Amino acid sequence: MGGRSRGHGRLRKPAREREAEAQILAEWQVVAGLKDGELIAERPDAAPNPAVEVSELLPDGTEFKAVWSHLRQSGVAKLVTVHYFDRG
Repeated sequence: MGGRSRGHGRLRKPAREREAEAQILAEWQVVAGLKDGELIAERPDAAPNPAVEVSELLPDGTEFKAVWSHLRQSGVAKLVTVHYFDRG
């Protein structure tokens, strides 16, 4: 067998996974982006709490979708999840 070794080197993570790790999002960035965000959808009948989807921007211009839920008992908004739009 030649001098090349196969399968014994360090495995590289897929590019998408490496990119996701590099783009770490702080909660304060999502909260700050809400002010200038654009409403995508309202889901008043969502269970267990009403929710909204908002398109927001990071300071570097990266666009993402934040899903916020309105907690009726406490009257506050809670960040549910964040999704990056397809960058492909």
